[in-house]
Amino acid sequence: MTDRDYFTVDGTSCTIPRRGAMAIFAGDRPRKNEDGSTSYPLRAPLLLMPPEMFENADEIIVKVARILNENAHEFFDSAKEVRASGVWPDFIAPQRYEEPHPEWTDPALPDFRLIWKVARECGYAVGLHGSMMRDCDLIAAPWTDEAVASLELIERLCCALGAKTVGPIAGKPHGRLGFILQSERWEKNIDLSVMPLAPLAMEVEQ
Repeated sequence: MTDRDYFTVDGTSCTIPRRGAMAIFAGDRPRKNEDGSTSYPLRAPLLLMPPEMFENADEIIVKVARILNENAHEFFDSAKEVRASGVWPDFIAPQRYEEPHPEWTDPALPDFRLIWKVARECGYAVGLHGSMMRDCDLIAAPWTDEAVASLELIERLCCALGAKTVGPIAGKPHGRLGFILQSERWEKNIDLSVMPLAPLAMEVEQ
C-alpha cells in the first residue's frame, strides 16, 4: 500500500497492552499545490485489530484495507472524482448514439466495479473490449493458480449482478467461451469472453 491509498495498515500502541495492535489508518490522498509542493492530510487510526483476534490477523487487516480502498468513494470526495474519471473499473461508457435527441438519456450500465471485484475473487482479470456502445464487451482471463472454472465464474457474476445468461455458449478461437449476460437492471447486455484455464503452466525457454 502507498501514500496514495486512502486506507493503509500500520502498527499502533493504542489500548492494547501486549505488543500493540495493527490499525487501519484513514486519510485523504496527498494534494499537489500550485507552487509544486505536496500537502499530506492528517491520517488517523480508524480500525484497530488486536493480534489475538484472528490467527492470520496480518492478512485479514490488509484485506479489510483493500476492501475499504475499493469503496473509498463512499468516504472521500476526492475518491468520487477519481471514480468519475473513467479509469477501469470505474469506466464511463460512451453515449449509445453520436447525436442523441436532447431529451435522450443513456440507460443504466452494469456495475463494472462489481464485475471486476467478483472476477478478482474468482481468480480472473477482466478488461474492456470493443466500443461499448451497442453492448458491453469484456474479456476475462484466469490470473491466479486458484482461478475457478469459467462456468463457476459466470454463475457467481450472475448471482452478484442479478443477471442471467441468454443464448448458447459460443465457442471462440483459442478456446475462448462467449457468454451473454442480461438483466432488467440495465439495457446493454454483457458480452463476456472467458479464456480457458491452462492445464499446466508453460516453462519459459531459456
